[in-house]
Amino acid sequence: LVLTNEKKERVAQRTSQSHDLPDPISLPSIPPPPTQDLPAIVYGIAGVVGGIIVGALLSFLFFA
Repeated sequence: LVLTNEKKERVAQRTSQSHDLPDPISLPSIPPPPTQDLPAIVYGIAGVVGGIIVGALLSFLFFA
């Protein structure tokens, strides 16, 4: 009886973990983008654009 109870608890923990893992990934990505993910997107775009601008300036300095 003790072994079966432990196995049930372990299975319950595994199922609860498997159900809990996709939720934090799927739920926050859908509602908060306008508030939380916008700064990350803006900084990402700014970083890419800034990297392109810096690379272009460096290439002009070295090759001009």
